[in-house]
Amino acid sequence: MPTTLHPPRTPVPRRELVLPLIAVVYAAVEPWRLRARLPDPIASHWGMNGMPDASAPLVVDALVMLVATALVALVPLLAAGGADRRDARVLVAVGQGTGAFFLLLRHRTLTLNVDAAVWSDAGALTLADLGVLALLVLPAAALGWWLAGARPERVRQVRAPARVALPSDADLAWVGHQSWPFGRLLGPLLAAGGAVLAAVRVTPDGLIIGATLALTGLVVWALTSITVAVGPAGLRVRFGPLGWPGVRVPLEGITGVELEDVDPLSYGGWGYRILPGVRAVVVRRGEGLRIARAGRPDLIVTVDDAATAAAVLAAHVEARGSGSGPAH
Repeated sequence: MPTTLHPPRTPVPRRELVLPLIAVVYAAVEPWRLRARLPDPIASHWGMNGMPDASAPLVVDALVMLVATALVALVPLLAAGGADRRDARVLVAVGQGTGAFFLLLRHRTLTLNVDAAVWSDAGALTLADLGVLALLVLPAAALGWWLAGARPERVRQVRAPARVALPSDADLAWVGHQSWPFGRLLGPLLAAGGAVLAAVRVTPDGLIIGATLALTGLVVWALTSITVAVGPAGLRVRFGPLGWPGVRVPLEGITGVELEDVDPLSYGGWGYRILPGVRAVVVRRGEGLRIARAGRPDLIVTVDDAATAAAVLAAHVEARGSGSGPAH
């Protein structure tokens, strides 16, 4: 059996693409169809009082909404291609629901801008409006859940690790490092962009958005590099240059060790992922460890030379089960 397995991805069924593509096409076409009746710049943000409080050039607003709609509507469908049916139903429901929400939101914000002399004359967008929009997307999410039920069940491609002999003192350990280069670049860029925005636009909104971007950048930077250690104490994953936060699985909590070929999209992307029945630390595509934990979701960890890490960890688990290893 080959060391690296690449399970086939399920193509996105056409029926699942209908609503997301309608949302994307609407976001691409409608601003230009209405451009003669829209102010430029256009109202792009509404405050807590429901009145417009920020604007953007029409072309910028249109491109931002187009990209955002495509991401939230289509990426979950692509991610579902490598997921179990249960996870695929969640992802497709998210894609259909968020696609419908962005379609309705784009329609509402354009309607509020139509025939306004300047962007500040645009109509009010209240929390009640957003609540109604949120309720309207529930049928779309339910539709996505139902549609994904026709997806085939994905069979996980896993294999048992090689057997290795422990030394007499059972003091065999393995340490590896892994990072996602794009995340290592994106994190500092987001943090720097947030800091610049907060410094340039000293308003409540500017400070909130800037702080959010900066915090997101720091989180991305921390969660896209890991240090993995396996040994007599079990498995430990440390994030970022400071080694914090971290995930620890004591040896006594491990009931099985396997190798699995990991497609990041099948777990919703890169970083620390939380899905039904599994937690995943994904910073690369390819072979990773799958740790079965007693009474807890399985843990997936991607790292170079995962085969050696799995073999060492499995040897300690076996030694403990046979009573030949040290007590912990």
